[in-house]
Amino acid sequence: MDNPSTQSHDQTGGNRPDQSVNNCASVLQEQQPAQSASEDNGPPGNTAVEADEVLAQAADHSDREQEEDEEEYDDTDYAPYFILELLDKPPIAAGESADAFGALFESYELDFMSPHRPKTDREYMLVAQATTISWELMRYDRMKSSVLQLHQHAAVDRVHRRCNSAASGQKSGPKTEPELPMRYFTDPAYRQQFAAKLEQAGFSPVVIEADAYLRSLMALSKIEHLMKSAENRLARMLRELEVTYLRRDPEQPLPRSNAARRVDERKQGPGS
Repeated sequence: MDNPSTQSHDQTGGNRPDQSVNNCASVLQEQQPAQSASEDNGPPGNTAVEADEVLAQAADHSDREQEEDEEEYDDTDYAPYFILELLDKPPIAAGESADAFGALFESYELDFMSPHRPKTDREYMLVAQATTISWELMRYDRMKSSVLQLHQHAAVDRVHRRCNSAASGQKSGPKTEPELPMRYFTDPAYRQQFAAKLEQAGFSPVVIEADAYLRSLMALSKIEHLMKSAENRLARMLRELEVTYLRRDPEQPLPRSNAARRVDERKQGPGS
């Protein structure tokens, strides 16, 4: 027969051995995930410290690379004295811009086959010649336009007389009033009126431009010949400059010429 006290203790839910074991197991299971998560995350602040160290190392590496690049870069001024004289007194015509000529020179000096740049007197001479020839080509383009405009004024007078002769049925019309050709270029309303008159007489609206072009052919042909010659000379200059550049590294230091050292004397002034 069971002991009454033991039976009473079991019925009231006392501390039975199997129940105590179960309780301990539950507590251990709850603690293990928290402990595991703590171990995975590591001590607080370690991740931020490691990130700062990585950034510091990257910045230090970037600084070293920049210092190496600066050490390899050749910033010596090789421009000879005669180039400064050329830029001070460029070979330009009246009405042309010295600043525009200087900008064209800088384009060939710094942008042609960059990072290469001229470092010898010969290379600077080639850059100067390429600049001068390119300037001539731009001038020839303006000359072609000017020749056409010049002949347009005479063409307006001739077309006026032809138009009048067609209207009167005579072989040649009367002389045109001197102010009419000028009005054609200065008065848009008169130009439209004259265009309608040309159409009535059976002329094309572009008859004035065509007449001016025919009268300009000889002059335009000479200009084209000059342009072709200049283009060939420019191609030779640039080809020689390209070959010269390819023979050396763009950052290879070279000895300064006597003409380049004269620039220092000019900057220091007489008696210094």
